[in-house]
Amino acid sequence: SRPLLSRLLSERDFDVVLPHHYFPCHSYLSAARTGSAPLVMTFHASYWQELRLEGAERRIGKPLESALFGRLARRTETRCLKRAERIVVLSDFSKEQLLSYYPFTEPKVVRIPGGVDLERFRPADDRAAVRSSLDLPARRPVVFTARRLVPRMGLENLLTAFAQVHAVHPEAILVVAGRGRLEDELTARAGTLDLGDAFRLVGFVDDDR
Repeated sequence: SRPLLSRLLSERDFDVVLPHHYFPCHSYLSAARTGSAPLVMTFHASYWQELRLEGAERRIGKPLESALFGRLARRTETRCLKRAERIVVLSDFSKEQLLSYYPFTEPKVVRIPGGVDLERFRPADDRAAVRSSLDLPARRPVVFTARRLVPRMGLENLLTAFAQVHAVHPEAILVVAGRGRLEDELTARAGTLDLGDAFRLVGFVDDDR
């Protein structure tokens, strides 16, 4: 990202820079001139903590890789958060997580909840047609989530909770989109919970669909 950012910075001036990931932010800090645009960092999660958690989930290779790469990620993350003039979080949970890792950020934190494009995300004019195009029953309630199929997403908890919903509302359906190494485990868990056709794992779903 650094060559691209260097070119952009040489071509125009920016009013504010708003990174969403630490490595491009690090590249920006290396390429930016003194006194350049204010930096506002968006904190979605701690990247080095995610690496640590994903490493702990695997027995061979990944823990060592996560430990070595995680140190670099933490240094990069710390540098960006220190240089940021403001740090945006989406929720109180994210703020608590940020402060637990980086107490020095507290004066900079601003909570701005996520926005929704109301032109795109709105009730369909013909919901029956949409359900038909997605191979969903016309009238059964549907719970949908799109996630990476990895342990930190909590999909096992979702299945357990949905089983309780299904016991009261057997017509409800849970649809999970995404790919990951938990695919077989989630399918087996749904079988153990006796969800039958109330659980659908549909794989990767592109943004337009």
